[in-house]
Amino acid sequence: QVGPMHYVTMGVAITIAILTTGEIMWQNVTDRRASLAVLKALGWTNGAIRQLIVLEGFLVGLISGIIGLIVAYTTIYVLYDLVPWNEPLLIGVSLALPILFGVIAAFIPAQLAARVQPYQELKDAS
Repeated sequence: QVGPMHYVTMGVAITIAILTTGEIMWQNVTDRRASLAVLKALGWTNGAIRQLIVLEGFLVGLISGIIGLIVAYTTIYVLYDLVPWNEPLLIGVSLALPILFGVIAAFIPAQLAARVQPYQELKDAS
């Protein structure tokens, strides 16, 4: 049976997933400020930079969702000698949620990336 503590646990897990993905994206943007400055100097718009970072968040979510499904299905097979392929909704949600969390977590780092000033970053990088 699903009780209130299951929902609390799920909420905590979702929060941790979003924060972890956000930290990955934040670090990625911070480490690549000079590269982002070069892209802006070459004519990329703020919107294009934001789209790049959100796309990276999407890909992080997609890859983590696929890895999570592989690990979960392998564990279920090893423990119960069963693979629940007849649950397409479960598979879809299991892929959609990490993608959604990756995109949500990428919004703030994307805004940070769009604010990169090419002249200042390239001056600091040298």
